[in-house]
Amino acid sequence: MPLMSPVTVVHTPDRIHPVGDHHQHGPAAEAASLRLIPSTPTRSPVPAPPTAEELLPDTATNATVSGLITSYIDEFVITPFSIGGQRCHGFAARMADDHGDAWLLSWLPDAVLNRQQAFAAMVLDAVLVDHELDSATMLSVLRRLAAQIARPLEEILTQLCDVTELELR
Repeated sequence: MPLMSPVTVVHTPDRIHPVGDHHQHGPAAEAASLRLIPSTPTRSPVPAPPTAEELLPDTATNATVSGLITSYIDEFVITPFSIGGQRCHGFAARMADDHGDAWLLSWLPDAVLNRQQAFAAMVLDAVLVDHELDSATMLSVLRRLAAQIARPLEEILTQLCDVTELELR
C-alpha cells in the first residue's frame, strides 16, 4: 500500500481549508511552508432578551417591579449559548443545537428550560440576591417567576439554598 503524504487542515467555524501543497511528495512536500488561510469566523447573533412584560405579564402597571426586572436583564452577560450575571449564584447554558431551544441552569440541573424560562430563573435568582422590593411584592414576583419556570417556588428556593450553602463553605 503506497504511503500518502499527510494533509494538514485548518478548521474555522465556517470552512475547512487544506494548508500547504498536499500533492507534492518528498523534499518539496517537507519544504512547503505552512500557511494559514484567513477566514472570518461566523458569530451567532444574540437574540434580544425578553422584556419585563414578557417575563411577567402585567408588570407594566408596577413601574418599580418592571424597572427592577429590566435592570437585572440589562446587567446580564448574554451570549447565544449562556446567560450569567454578577448578582446571580449561577448561570444558564444552552444545550447543543440538536436539542432545539433547551437550556440548563447550573443551580437547577434537572430542569430543561426554554430561553424565556432560563431568563425568568436568572431574574428570580437576581431578585433574591439584591432587591429593593417590600416583602409582599418580592414574594409575589418570585411566585410569578417560579410559575414561568413551571416549578414550585419552594423547590427553587431549596435548590438555591443548597447552592449558596456550598459557596459559603
